[in-house]
Amino acid sequence: MRRRIGLFTALLTFGTLATLPGTVASGDSAGGGSAPGGSDAPSPTPSSATTGIPGPPPAPPALAATPGHPALEPPAGAVADQYVTLTGAVDHGDVGRPVAVQQRADGRDWADVGTTTSQPDGGFSVRYRPSKPGAVALRAVLADADGATAQAASADSEIDITVLRRVRASWYGPGSYGARTACGQRLTPSLLGVAHKTLPCGTRVTLRRGDRVVRVRGVDRGPYVGGREFDLTSATRAKLHFGGVGALLVAS
Repeated sequence: MRRRIGLFTALLTFGTLATLPGTVASGDSAGGGSAPGGSDAPSPTPSSATTGIPGPPPAPPALAATPGHPALEPPAGAVADQYVTLTGAVDHGDVGRPVAVQQRADGRDWADVGTTTSQPDGGFSVRYRPSKPGAVALRAVLADADGATAQAASADSEIDITVLRRVRASWYGPGSYGARTACGQRLTPSLLGVAHKTLPCGTRVTLRRGDRVVRVRGVDRGPYVGGREFDLTSATRAKLHFGGVGALLVAS
């Protein structure tokens, strides 16, 4: 009789435990249960509106081409003796017509640098290789099938660019601060300028390194090391994030 009562009690105890929720029995065995009052679901990823991180920049505005007058996009950079792609657009009524891209430099007349045909979306492109550094005006005009200019462009369709050239440069300053430069200025850590062997004092020079551009004056003579054309003052070097010796793009 005692054996039957003991067996019945054991079966009853086992049945009671089997009905308990599974999360109670498995909490610690899984390496820890859920946080009090929370759930195991991952938190949603914050949106850009809540993080304050700006989204991608807006697309640039469309080129303002008008009937009979194509529009030309200023190139990101032009270097002497190197090809650059010039892009532009025509008005929807001029789609499919030939387009001539022209340049004017040194006070000369306009001269064609390339002819192409506008695409169905109105866009066009021409490969352009400037022959020398300096200021150049560019424009796009409609052309006949044989390439002859069909209609002159209006003055406001012209774009002005500066063609750069590649040079080797270095920098100077420490050890000479307080002295007078060859152009009569006192050399200080804050003086902006360049040294050049023959450039007239005060001549403005445009220097570019990557996306950094400065325009400074010739303030001194030098450098006197072979293969280098310019010596940058310490302040000019800092603005360009220039190293010790290297290549720069220059226009003067």
